[in-house]
Amino acid sequence: MPCTIRPLRPEDYIALAPIYLAAMPGSADTPDSLQEDDDSTHACARFVAEVDGQVVGTASWFQLPSRLHPQKFWMDGAVHPDHQGRGIGQALLAHVLAAIAPKNPISIRTFSREDYAATRRFLDRNGFVEAKRTWESFLDLTSFDFGPYAGQPEQVEGQGIRLVTLPELQDQPDWEGRLLDLYNAIQLDVPDFDPAAATEKEYFRKNYLGSPSFLAEGQYVALDGERWVGLSTLWSMSDPSMLNTGLTGVLPEYRRRGIALALKLRSLQWARSRGATSIRTTNASSNVGMLAINERMGFVKRPAWIHLVRQL
Repeated sequence: MPCTIRPLRPEDYIALAPIYLAAMPGSADTPDSLQEDDDSTHACARFVAEVDGQVVGTASWFQLPSRLHPQKFWMDGAVHPDHQGRGIGQALLAHVLAAIAPKNPISIRTFSREDYAATRRFLDRNGFVEAKRTWESFLDLTSFDFGPYAGQPEQVEGQGIRLVTLPELQDQPDWEGRLLDLYNAIQLDVPDFDPAAATEKEYFRKNYLGSPSFLAEGQYVALDGERWVGLSTLWSMSDPSMLNTGLTGVLPEYRRRGIALALKLRSLQWARSRGATSIRTTNASSNVGMLAINERMGFVKRPAWIHLVRQL
């Protein structure tokens, strides 16, 4: 049957979630999470593929504020397995490339999990080359043993470092700006093959503090006197028993003092008290320090996410 490519309509998100779940087993996309992801990008256009009036695939192009370059783009998409091998993915890709062509693109980046063989073959055929791997890991919080770490946060506090939650700091008139400054200082240092860009205040307020997944009590901050020096964050997920680890890190001059580990331990204690049973995290394969912390704590790796780039 012929395939029609058209711009997404808001009501299409209901159809997209089952497509992603079928094409990417183990993913946890929902209509709300897909729409939230699209809304949080710097620029975005999403298309859907219809066969006989049924949405069977989707693709989008977008840019991320944290890795913003006017000529570099990201692409995301999926085709339901029942409709793969019929040229629908090729048609969606062509639509995305045509949409960004007026912007003089120099590259487009996408991702696939290493065990999604059909997707990898499609991307290989279309000139996408692996550039980076990111590990997705999970911690079973119900069996996590805090015993080996007894006293570790207190040792850090003995150095004069305070470990507090964000609500304890929100009486400060400049708390939003200080959190943004700390976030930018840490995320600018996260390993990637594209240079990082500072997140702007309005975007931060709308898509970070205003995100439906934001948990103020899950934001742990390390203080040296009045200076904000470290951060570890937990975010809600569609599964209420699971929390997602966001940005975790400390300023360069405060590394190797156990601060990041202490922040993570405090956040895990809070997560368990909240009733969470599992913690998800992602780390670039080049982020050796954070990977080592997570492995030592018992996070179990899933198949890696592969970032691929096509030069245009």
